[in-house]
Order: sequence, then structure tokens, then C-alpha cells
Amino acid sequence: MKAPLSAALALALTAGGPASAQEPVQAVVPVYGQVIRYGLPGIFAPAPAYEAERDGSYILEHVPPGETVDNWTRMMTVTGARGLGADVADIDTAKLAEWAATRLLQGYQAGCAVEVTAEALDILKLQGARAAFGGYMGCGRVAGTDHSEEMVVVVLVGTKDTYTLQFAERGPAQDQPIERDASKWMLRISGLSQSRLCTPAEGEKAPYPSCN
Repeated sequence: MKAPLSAALALALTAGGPASAQEPVQAVVPVYGQVIRYGLPGIFAPAPAYEAERDGSYILEHVPPGETVDNWTRMMTVTGARGLGADVADIDTAKLAEWAATRLLQGYQAGCAVEVTAEALDILKLQGARAAFGGYMGCGRVAGTDHSEEMVVVVLVGTKDTYTLQFAERGPAQDQPIERDASKWMLRISGLSQSRLCTPAEGEKAPYPSCN
């Protein structure tokens, strides 16, 4: 299955109507060989602000209404890496998920002007994923900007590909490491942890009823 650059249609088909900040839209997005089903909090616009696929790398980004991918306060991101995990035995998938999160952390550290706060977070194995890994990252000042950034991420190893779900938030810059607000960010990674992967029936179209 190719990433079809049509996630907005899939989202529209699965959203039963406008959602409040407490009532997530159930988004269903096809990415390579599987479908990702996740709850999109009502603070975000249902249609993606950006979606692209290139050379086996997929990305989709949501921001609140009126914001852009260049100027945002909160962002939810879905990524896919085609073939990352295809030749990995089930026994080694947990290591792959942790490795993928470490690579993301390395990029985060490279863009931060102060010490990054990072912590692995306990999550349950997500439905349909061979392995999953959760983590928190916080940067007091993003290099060259006047804002901080915090995020939680869940890495999912699928049947052949590897995916991430990320929830990020910007705030005022500070020139010291961020202290994580445990209750706030555990709530957010708990939301991401309700996501799941599914392989739809052959020839099935959005909204992929076999993945409900």
C-alpha cells in the first residue's frame, strides 16, 4: 500500500462531526503496508496541515486551526519508515523501537541550545504493533528561536515498517533544562498509546471498516 497523500479524505470519513478538546476524532490513515488508527484531540484541525512521502519516508502533521507548520503552538505528527523492521525477528523488535526513539532524540538534541530533558515512559504494547516504545523529550530553548519545545513520542514496529506518533508543544524559552510536568505529559502519551496498527483487507478503501 502506498502512502496516498489522501489522509484528509480518510479523516473526513471517520470524523462523525466536530470534536471538542476532550473528544478526539478517530483518524484512520494508510501508511505503506498498514493503517494507523489514532485519536486526534479536538484542539487540532481535522485536515492535515502537511503530508508528504518521499523515498520511503512518510510524514503527516496536524496543527490547531489558524496555525501553520511553520508557526504553531501544538503539533501532532505521524511518520512512517518503509521497510524498517521487515527483516527484524519478533524477538528483536523492542530493540528496534528503542533505537528509532534514540535516533529521534539525537536529532532533538542537535537542535536544542540547552541540555535536553529525556525520559523513557512506560506504555502498553499497542494493538497491531510487534513492539512499541514511549518517551518524553523537552528542550528549554530551540536553537535560534525564542521558544521551548516539549514532546512525547510512541514508536510502533509494524509487520514490515516502523511508525511514530508525536505530540509536541511550544512555550516560552528558558535557558535551563525543562522540568517535565508528569501529569500533563503522561496524559498525552496515554492518548497516543490508544492508537493501533491494522492490515486492511485486500482492496479495502477508506475508512477501512476491517480496522474499526
